Amino acid sequence: MALKPRNSNVFISNRKLFDWSLLFLWVLIITSLSLLPNHKVAVGLFNFNQADKIFHFIFYFGFAILLFRLLYNTTMKIGNSLLIIAAVIPIVYSGIIELAQEYLVASRNAEFFDFAVNIAGAVAAIIFYRFILRVEFNRFYTKELS
Repeated sequence: MALKPRNSNVFISNRKLFDWSLLFLWVLIITSLSLLPNHKVAVGLFNFNQADKIFHFIFYFGFAILLFRLLYNTTMKIGNSLLIIAAVIPIVYSGIIELAQEYLVASRNAEFFDFAVNIAGAVAAIIFYRFILRVEFNRFYTKELS
């Protein structure tokens, strides 16, 4: 009995499913940690003033990276519009979370500095991804044209 070649559409759909799942899980983690009451959020090793800003940056850096990866794997195109979308959606979501903290969680407040760090994380992710893509593009074409 001969083995059938693996269908590339199955691979692509599995990758999309994985990307969607990873993004959903990441957003779920951000949302749940952001909406927990203040006394339930333990900082652990990061027990210094403004330590939560590190987490804000990492959360929204990861959000933008995962979203760009999903958009790229869906469209298989690299463009400024994908980069802008991958930055704007986490920024808007961050604003929604800050408002939810202010109005839905009694022990939490919306903080402009948190929002600013979230924006910095999303924008840094896009700059980082753009740099990585440029390096990979140059490496590919340098090797192919040599």
